[in-house]
Amino acid sequence: MTAYRGQEQPKLIPCGGCGTFIDPSKATYALDGKLSCPSCVSSAQISTANQRGREGMSFNNNWVRVVLILALVVLRLLLRFG
Repeated sequence: MTAYRGQEQPKLIPCGGCGTFIDPSKATYALDGKLSCPSCVSSAQISTANQRGREGMSFNNNWVRVVLILALVVLRLLLRFG
């Protein structure tokens, strides 16, 4: 713990995510409205980015499936009538 000469020691509060006691001046409000430590804020940002990546990949995979099915249908029609 840092010694504060001539100053009052800051009141520590628990982090809303992990419960670690933090200085409120170094805390950030999370999306849920709780004060969070920098570590929890970083973890939340990484989690959000990963979720966006998974959603983007599933969207692309669905389009690949649609295009593949259409290509197979067109190929079958060409083989039958071509």
